[in-house]
Amino acid sequence: MTIWVDADAAPNAVKEILVRASLRREVDVILVANRWMQKPKSFRVSVVTVASGEDVADDYIVEHCEAGDLVVTFDIPLAARAVEQGAMVITPHGKELDEGNVFEALLEGWKHDIRNVWWVIDYNRQSLDRVVPERLFTKIEEFFGAVGWQV
Repeated sequence: MTIWVDADAAPNAVKEILVRASLRREVDVILVANRWMQKPKSFRVSVVTVASGEDVADDYIVEHCEAGDLVVTFDIPLAARAVEQGAMVITPHGKELDEGNVFEALLEGWKHDIRNVWWVIDYNRQSLDRVVPERLFTKIEEFFGAVGWQV
C-alpha cells in the first residue's frame, strides 16, 4: 500500500504525522503538489512536483494510485476518481470518503459549480411530513448511473 497525499491543500501537521507514521508502519508516502515542497527527511516519503494547472496533481495521483492504496485529500472530484480506481480515500481530518458520500457531494457540487460540499441522503424513506416516494430514489440512482457508478 502507498499513501498518496494531495499536498497542496493538506495541512502541514497532517503531512508531519504521515511522515512519522510511514517510518513506524513501513509504508511509502508520496506528496503530490503543483508547487515546490521540501522533501521530508524520510526515505519512505517522496515528493512529486507536477506542472501548475487545474487538476494536474489530481490527474497524477489517479494515474498512479492502485487498488488498496490510500489517498488523502479534501478534493471531492479527486476522491471520486480514486475510489473508482479502488483506492481508499480520507480527508486530512480522517473522514472516510466512499462511493456513496463522494457522489452525494458531487451531485450538490455539480448543481452549484462548487467542489467541497456534503449532501446527506436519508435513504430510509422517512420524512417529518410523509414517506419519500421511491421515484425520488430512482432519480438519484439514475444520476449515479449516468456518471458511471454502481448503486
